[in-house]
Order: sequence, then structure tokens, then C-alpha cells
Amino acid sequence: MKKYVAFLRAVNVGGTGKIPMSELKELCESLGFLSVKTYIASGNVLFKSDLSAEKIRETLEAKLEEYFGKYCETYVKSSSELIEIIKENPFLNCAPNRVICCFINQMPNDVLLGAKNQKDEEIIKTKSAIFIHYGNGMADSKLQTPWLKVASGRNLNTISKIYELLQQI
Repeated sequence: MKKYVAFLRAVNVGGTGKIPMSELKELCESLGFLSVKTYIASGNVLFKSDLSAEKIRETLEAKLEEYFGKYCETYVKSSSELIEIIKENPFLNCAPNRVICCFINQMPNDVLLGAKNQKDEEIIKTKSAIFIHYGNGMADSKLQTPWLKVASGRNLNTISKIYELLQQI
């Protein structure tokens, strides 16, 4: 049985996509996922399953749409995939709360690779994810790319904590 994390896009952010984590946990348990645990209220759910990541994504997205009445894009990573993503971080010398790892199901060709601007922001696409360094924080960022509308990001502190929690389930 593999350990997975599902990252839900646009959940409980800025007053949109309200999903109580207790209900998300129950929903995942109803799908047969084991050792289900949520982490913070932004749509991170950890569990064990014998299903493939793709089958989990399809099943979870369908159930979320049925249950909550709206489509919720989901990104599923195994524990081993998550550690590879952590290792791919190109911003090792930057504050982890200023580095966002963006998950996307269909990796775009044009992500402004290596793009920098006067706000000290940089985008780097790796094999498994897209990393953005917001040197001055996200609040004042003017960075806009089309693929951000279909991606879900977590800062490196959150990613590291989720990996740590995955080892405990």
C-alpha cells in the first residue's frame, strides 16, 4: 500500500472553495483510503491506497464534485514523488516560506523559465513541478502566467511538513 498526498486547488483560500477538512477526511475514508489525515485547511489530505495516483485523482475529483457541487482540480503525489520534488527545489538558499512549489497536471511548455523581474521573483520548471521564488513575498507580486490558473501551490515549509507527516501514517 502506497502513501499519497492529494493537493486540492483553490480550497479555503480568499473565501472561496469552502471545504471543511473534517468532511474532506470523511469523504476520503468513504472512498476506501486508509490512515486519512488532513493538514491545515488549504486542501491537503494524506492517506494510503492501493490505487494508482491517476485513479485516485479521477475518483477523488468525481466525488468532490458530487459532494460539494463544483469541480475541484486535484494533484496527487506519492511519498516517493514528494521527496523527489523536495530534492528538485532550485532555491535551496532562499527562505522556504518564499518558495512556492506549483503542482499542475499538464505541464506547460512556456512557464517563463528563469524569468526574473524587479520584484526579485524567479520561475524555474523542474522535472516534476514549477518553483517560484517570491523574494519580497507573494502579497505585492504582479507575476501572471496563464498556467497559474490551473496550478496549486504550496510553500516549501508546507511541503516539508506534509512529507514528514506522510512518514508517520
